[in-house]
Amino acid sequence: MKINKSVYVLYLFIGALVFGGCKKDVYDPNKDESKSNNSDYLTRAEKSLDIDYGIKGYKAVFEIYTENPIVTENGVSKKKEGVNAPFKVYTNDDCQYTGSISLPTATDKVYLYSEYIGLPECVELEVGESGIRFNMKEYREQQQSSGAKAATTLAKNVSLSRAGGDNPYNISAPLGTWSNGDYFQKNGIPNYLLKEYDIPEGLLNRIQNTLEGIDNFKYVRSSDVVNIKVIENASIKLIFLDGKGEYRNAMGYYYYNSKKELTAEEFNALPKYLAFPSCTEYSRPGGTLWGGDRIKLMYYGEDGKSEGSETFPQGTTIGWFLLANGFEDYGYNCKVNYNPKKGTWFSNDEFNEGKIKSCISIYDKESKKTILGIEDGGDKDYKDILFYVEATPDEAIYDPNKPTTDPEVPFDPETSGETVGTLAFEDLWPNKGDYDMNDVVITYKRSYTFDKDNNILEIQNSFTPYHEGGKIQSAFGYQIDLPQTYVDEVKMTNNNTSSAQLDAKGMEKEQDKATFILFDDLGQAKNNGEITLTIKLAASAGVKVDDIQKNKFYNPFICVSRSKTGNPVTSLPRREIHLTNYPPTKLADITNDFGRYDDRSGIDKEGNAIGPKYYVGDETNPYPFAIDLPITDYVVPDESVKINIFYPDFLNWVKEPTKYGDWYKNPKK
Repeated sequence: MKINKSVYVLYLFIGALVFGGCKKDVYDPNKDESKSNNSDYLTRAEKSLDIDYGIKGYKAVFEIYTENPIVTENGVSKKKEGVNAPFKVYTNDDCQYTGSISLPTATDKVYLYSEYIGLPECVELEVGESGIRFNMKEYREQQQSSGAKAATTLAKNVSLSRAGGDNPYNISAPLGTWSNGDYFQKNGIPNYLLKEYDIPEGLLNRIQNTLEGIDNFKYVRSSDVVNIKVIENASIKLIFLDGKGEYRNAMGYYYYNSKKELTAEEFNALPKYLAFPSCTEYSRPGGTLWGGDRIKLMYYGEDGKSEGSETFPQGTTIGWFLLANGFEDYGYNCKVNYNPKKGTWFSNDEFNEGKIKSCISIYDKESKKTILGIEDGGDKDYKDILFYVEATPDEAIYDPNKPTTDPEVPFDPETSGETVGTLAFEDLWPNKGDYDMNDVVITYKRSYTFDKDNNILEIQNSFTPYHEGGKIQSAFGYQIDLPQTYVDEVKMTNNNTSSAQLDAKGMEKEQDKATFILFDDLGQAKNNGEITLTIKLAASAGVKVDDIQKNKFYNPFICVSRSKTGNPVTSLPRREIHLTNYPPTKLADITNDFGRYDDRSGIDKEGNAIGPKYYVGDETNPYPFAIDLPITDYVVPDESVKINIFYPDFLNWVKEPTKYGDWYKNPKK
């Protein structure tokens, strides 16, 4: 708000007379209560969040995005660069989470994302009035039922090269057919999946801990360790865990007499059997399989011509192959091909191009399961197809030479992505002023670090003074809804706050809640740029991720000067301006400001603030004096142009906050 200095002094003088007189214009909250405004004018909503992956003994990290974090380019699916997840949390020990999440009110869908093994990578979820809910069992059953209705079966059309139609590796598909629906359905789901889904308790945590990061080359072994040696007659099941490779890979198995050394010609002629035509995790584009999907491997004799048997004889070695990008989905005509450009990879590395070792194999002692991973030729994570094998009896395939999973499962602290936004204030409160909402404009970013129990360890913040539209000296700070004793340490950089105002830890003195003053003078702060603030919480605080999602956990405010020379923070009585219905701090002046002019804050007849209404306009013109927007590219209204003129949907939002939640995206052209 730009005003002439002489007018400003006159305004202060008149204000002082009014403030020093009787309180006849003090708002009585018991009068015309039915006409008063009840909206908090929030552009963020606190929603319930109920996630149930339904896996016993599995603690995992998931994130919530407001945009799809997966992109497909040239047929390759990958995570977008620079995409931000403002919410991140650990599940409990049974892969469940119940709590709250703060989202822009205009959000109608979110994306549940996890990089943990065995979990859907990305699932689109609706944001309903009752919140956000995901139950993997229900979701799985719903998706499988939908796919089954549209799917037809496809003849066993496999291993035809794009060029000549030959089958150099002697691959066939005797186990069964797979779904072949249309362009809008899931294709490549085997019709021979078993109706079993359970994964041994704790197995996924042990695998996740063992195969951490993107380089798992240390678990690569030669074929004599990777291949499964059947040491007594056994039935074998193959259980899919994950398939987050960039390609739609196909995979299968082969077997041979353990005592036989194969030549290249003999290996190429060896019968090979397609197990999964498409090994992509279900939530990924074109994905077909869920963690826990399984099939029973069949034995067709050494020459592959016998009738299928569920028993593999003692002395048999089972190997694996991957057809990189081998599943071709044309809707009504799906095929499985080997792709010379992408490669065909075998667990018998001596027959791979360049004798590259493409498989890892580890053994889980607790569950007695053998876990395998195949690399499709990209990075070295060896998780492009991740599966495990179980035998009946268990001891029939144990190989003591395999590396084992790590029984100790450490859960390191995690850091969320950033919540971003813009704060805009009208500095002439309790007067409406010209209501251009450009007097103090500040952008911010915040994130948090938390432990395995979702206790908040640190809160990271940054604030950038963005625009100064007023001439009154303004300060900025914020309060968090925690006692000062909960804060262990404060680190602030580039602030211009007098140290006399702060205690030894860096919080404002004489406050009951943790309060931080970032600058005393917006003009000076704007020249200095970004201010960072890191709050380390005490170990005993017990503040959870859920706690900081509450709407009023963060309480930002400005202090405006009552004179040309006074410090707006330390000169009392202190005039603070907060978001609508956010309470003033302990040091704010209540007597001289609340309920006067255009303000209708809740105060009693003696002039004491009682809430719950604060910083809100009158009945005929209900409006906020400060707003918090979930964007950082706020187009600031022109000087002296009312915000409702600059943003045509603003008044609609004031009247119906839940309906026009994205008004800030549409400035007047």
